[in-house]
Amino acid sequence: MKSSVRWLLFEYEGLELVILSKPFKTKKLAEKARLKYPDRVRRKIGIGVVRVAKPVAKGLVEKKYQGDRSLLQYRVSCIDP
Repeated sequence: MKSSVRWLLFEYEGLELVILSKPFKTKKLAEKARLKYPDRVRRKIGIGVVRVAKPVAKGLVEKKYQGDRSLLQYRVSCIDP
């Protein structure tokens, strides 16, 4: 499966990670959202990266026969960007 990168805002409360925002497509958008917080709060907020799996389109799944023709093996073709 292909994956895409998303950026989000987070902070730690003790040992627990608390996510503060929805995922953003670019780091610049995440930094812009972080600037909306007051300076005192902003110091505690970090910007993190999350890899999100993209679903594979139907057209990329192929049927492939191996050995006995009654057994079908499905192979997912990956397209590199």
